[in-house]
Amino acid sequence: MTEKETPTVEREIVEADESEVIEEVIEIEETDAREIAVVDGDTVEGLTAETIHLTQSSAGTIEATEVQMEQSGAQAVHAEQVEMRQSGAQMVEASRVAMHQSGTLALRAEQVSLEESGALIITGGRVRGEGIRGAVLAGQEVQAKRVQAGLLFARRVDGSVETLLDQRSALTLGIALGLALGLLSLVRALLVRRNQ
Repeated sequence: MTEKETPTVEREIVEADESEVIEEVIEIEETDAREIAVVDGDTVEGLTAETIHLTQSSAGTIEATEVQMEQSGAQAVHAEQVEMRQSGAQMVEASRVAMHQSGTLALRAEQVSLEESGALIITGGRVRGEGIRGAVLAGQEVQAKRVQAGLLFARRVDGSVETLLDQRSALTLGIALGLALGLLSLVRALLVRRNQ
């Protein structure tokens, strides 16, 4: 296939009754495509290419050098560089990630830039941005405005950060819970011996 040819595409219409939404599933045959664009509500099971653009679409697993998503969703994204605008993914793993008004369950990257975005778990070497929300935020360096995190683990933090627990309070909580569970186990063992 030459560079200008497009990959072969099969479309399958999933039939539904009146109350169900009709979903169109697209299967792209395996190719050595350099660039794939999916637009306007299409659903693709999996994509592999150098560059992938998703616009108002959804995909299963995406593997590429560069991924751009706009108002789209994906199950998993594995790439060197990912840019998401008003999009979501279950998992994103890349060298560099830029998210704008987007969300993911798990995010792992060396360089993370988040603008009004969030993830359940964010891990990165360098995390930057504004309006970041996450249950767990771990990075070598966090440089951001308006960060809200349940747990924050970072060597260096610059900016305004609100945490439920920092490293010290998480350690204290862990020790307290460990002692409490240990005491409960001891009391239970004593009561079981006493009843025998």
